Amino acid sequence: MERITENNNIWKYAKPNFKPFAPPFKGLTTHQGKITDPKEIADTLANHYEQHFSTPQHDMRNQTHQQAIDVFNNLAYLPPIPLTQIKYEEVLQEWKKMLPKKIERQYWDISFHSKKTAN
Repeated sequence: MERITENNNIWKYAKPNFKPFAPPFKGLTTHQGKITDPKEIADTLANHYEQHFSTPQHDMRNQTHQQAIDVFNNLAYLPPIPLTQIKYEEVLQEWKKMLPKKIERQYWDISFHSKKTAN
């Protein structure tokens, strides 16, 4: 154990337990059965991921969905925001302005009193 703390060499102990192993891929299981043909597997997975990553379909009758889509589409008409001109210090300064002062003071008062009563 001294070797671990000196050299931070944990792999001398952990490596025997972690062996790289990938089980052989023997096919794709679907509702129709097991697919073993590589071309058919590739087509099935491609169809699945095309559908999975396609543009989501929203409910046109749902007013909240329609409002969100309208807002999203209107974002394209906004001018680009020059994020490269904003410095980190400016963002931090503005963020600190938004912090609630009362809650912070109450937190410090509570922690101060709880430390006092604990002693």
